[in-house]
Amino acid sequence: MAWERGHDVEGFPLIADDSSSTDTRIGAEPNGTATSRSVPKLISSKRWQVSSPKAVLRLAALFKFLIVISGTLIMLPFFRILEDVFCHRHFNDTSPGFLDERKCKDDGVQKKLAYFFGWFALVNGIVGVVIALPYGSIADRIGRKPVLIFSYGGVCFSFATSPIYLHYFRDFNPYYMLIGCFLQAFGGGIPVSMSTLYAIATDVTVEENRGSSFLLLMIGATTGGLLGPLISGILMEIFHPWVPIYVVAAMSPFVIALMFLLPETLQRKTPSEDDDEDQGLADWLKTHITESLKQVRESFPLLRNTNLTLILVVFFISNPLGVAYSMTLVQYVSKEFGWDIAQTSYLLSPLGILTIAVLGGLPKIGDILVSRFKMTPFQKDYLLGGLSLTFLALGALIEGFSPFISVFLFGLFVGTFGAAYTPLARALLTHYVESRLTSRLMALVNIVETAGSFFGGPVLALCFQIGQDKGGRWKGLPFLYIAGLCTIARICLLFIRAPEQKVEEEEEVPLGEADLDSDEPDEPDAPLISL
Repeated sequence: MAWERGHDVEGFPLIADDSSSTDTRIGAEPNGTATSRSVPKLISSKRWQVSSPKAVLRLAALFKFLIVISGTLIMLPFFRILEDVFCHRHFNDTSPGFLDERKCKDDGVQKKLAYFFGWFALVNGIVGVVIALPYGSIADRIGRKPVLIFSYGGVCFSFATSPIYLHYFRDFNPYYMLIGCFLQAFGGGIPVSMSTLYAIATDVTVEENRGSSFLLLMIGATTGGLLGPLISGILMEIFHPWVPIYVVAAMSPFVIALMFLLPETLQRKTPSEDDDEDQGLADWLKTHITESLKQVRESFPLLRNTNLTLILVVFFISNPLGVAYSMTLVQYVSKEFGWDIAQTSYLLSPLGILTIAVLGGLPKIGDILVSRFKMTPFQKDYLLGGLSLTFLALGALIEGFSPFISVFLFGLFVGTFGAAYTPLARALLTHYVESRLTSRLMALVNIVETAGSFFGGPVLALCFQIGQDKGGRWKGLPFLYIAGLCTIARICLLFIRAPEQKVEEEEEVPLGEADLDSDEPDEPDAPLISL
């Protein structure tokens, strides 16, 4: 594989060098040349590995598909098995096998179940906050591929604890399963896996194509989210809830083996620059702990940039949205509309197809906005990102006030047009930060996302309980809460300013000394930062 300046390689058009311009984005080189606009070096690969940037990107999307489908395959079985455990405990029933699912829709059982998932999401969030940035640093140092393999292995190890516990220790307190969340520290868990895949996509894609690259990863995740619950529901109805879990257990070694086909996309240092080679394990750990703390300190200027902070609000609400449209959605539809848990999988399938259509059509819409309406890449991402949040807020509002399943489905239909809010927000961030700081930025995104988990599971569980206690229109309170969060995020995007692409070289500001919160009213563009 070869990268050539000014030519299209495997469908990725590169930008010709503009020596007359100076780029002051975060992470730009001292001479003013933006690293994201430079031509990447040759990515070395073995003969049995993929070599072209397009193939690397497609493989990253495949990994995201496999990770998501594995998680969604076990979501409904885990929900049903855990519901049955709480149902047995609530009614002091010691009989083997599953109880009648309709009996388990008792308000007392559902409230306990909602609170468990709230705490489950919160503990996962705390673990994610602690480990996200260190693993982002390691991915920048030793490479994307080893971190991806290690993190996915930790995910498999962590996820295996819950089925094992429910199978052999179902008479014990279910809250002991929360201990398994801490096993994600071995590898960083799903947040690190996902951020590493985005970093890989950034490594092989030029700036103006990153939005499309992130959308391809999102399509992979959405396809997995579509097929996973559908297959899981069918297997649950034909066999029993444990069968999808067995399928995921059989898939995991295959996924890990497939990851070895991926080449390393990180441009490594030369031997003279690498001072970690001869370090022992203890010294290596000490060095990277110190480096992680240093990166936390160096991340503060990023957060002082008003534009970045406002965009990060979008990621802050991603965890509440994820919980609301997974466990809360299943529980709400099953409880309020009398659907079996397995049947809820059929609810999501048509919407998943629409989501894929929306994500697949956005690059074409983006091309039209740029070519016909002469929008810049930033203006395109800003417009589409704002519209996505608007659709999400409107859809959640309809769901919150829906008295019938048909109205609720219409709300889901409307909200589906906002499915691309996350990749579009990531694309917005890349307009302000250079590619050599990508893993650090993505780790910062993960910290914000997992910090949002404090306002996800626990608050949604509280909203669910209040809705059940008060009844009537209050029952849709979890989705009204989501509508409020999406509205806040949309308002935040109204206040960001477009990045300045060209400035005089003497106007460059060092990262550690920059005042990123400029309040000058006569500056329409947000000044960017160089190291």
